[in-house]
Amino acid sequence: MNKSKSSEVYAWTQSGPVYSPASLEDIKNIDLLKSACRTKHLFLPNKPQLLRSIYSFLFGKKNRIDYRIGKASKIPSNFIRQEPWEIEYLYMLSHYSKVGILETGRFNGGSTLVSSLANKSVPIHSIDFDPKDDDFLKGLFSELNVGTNVNLIVGDSQKTKYQSIKDIDLLFIDADHSKEGCFNDMKNWWDNLISGGSLLLHDCYFGCEVQDAVLEFIKNYDLEIVISPYKSHEHRRYPQGSFCHLLKR
Repeated sequence: MNKSKSSEVYAWTQSGPVYSPASLEDIKNIDLLKSACRTKHLFLPNKPQLLRSIYSFLFGKKNRIDYRIGKASKIPSNFIRQEPWEIEYLYMLSHYSKVGILETGRFNGGSTLVSSLANKSVPIHSIDFDPKDDDFLKGLFSELNVGTNVNLIVGDSQKTKYQSIKDIDLLFIDADHSKEGCFNDMKNWWDNLISGGSLLLHDCYFGCEVQDAVLEFIKNYDLEIVISPYKSHEHRRYPQGSFCHLLKR
C-alpha cells in the first residue's frame, strides 16, 4: 500500500518529526513561547549543558525540574507565567479552536500571546480588570505579526457581559483565584461556551481556591473531565501542570 503524502516527514525537530510547513511553524512558535516561560521551577533552564552537569553533580537540582529552554529573544524572560508544558497545552487547545476563545485574567498578556500565535482565525477575547501593560503587549503583537483577531478588554469578567463576545469553544480562566471569583468567571461565561467546548483553568491544585471553585462547579453543571481538578500542591510535576480541563456536554 502506498503511503499518502500526509504521512511523509516534512522536517525533523528535537521533539520528533513534523509533517507539514504549518506544523513546523507551530513547533517554532512553541519553542519561542517556551523561552519566555516561568522558570522558577526549572533547573538552570537556559545554561550550557556542561555547566548544568557540573552544578548538578556538586549541588543537586534542589527539587527543580530538569528542562531546557532556549534563550529569550523577542519575548522577555518569564513574560508568560506558565510552565513550558502548560504553554504547549494551551497552544494546542487554542490551535484547535474553531469558534472563539475567551480568557479571563491577562496580567502581562502571556497567555493571550500564546493563543494569538496558535490561532490567527477565530476571535480571541481577553478580559482583565487591571492589566500590567497592554501597550507593550500590542508591541509584541506587531513584532510577531499576530493579534489582529484579539480583543483586549479592560473591565470586570465576573458579572459583566460584553456584546463583542459571542459563542466560544475555549474558555480559559486565570483571573481572580478566590473561590468566589473563579466560580463567578465560570458561571458568567458558561452560556457562551458551546456544547463540546473546553473549559480550562490554571492553578487548579490543592491549597489554591481555584480547585475549590472547580469542585463546586462540577456538582452543578454537566461536564466531562479531561484533566482532573484533583492535583496536589506539587502541581508542576503533572504532565499538564496545574491545568484542569473540562468539556461542556
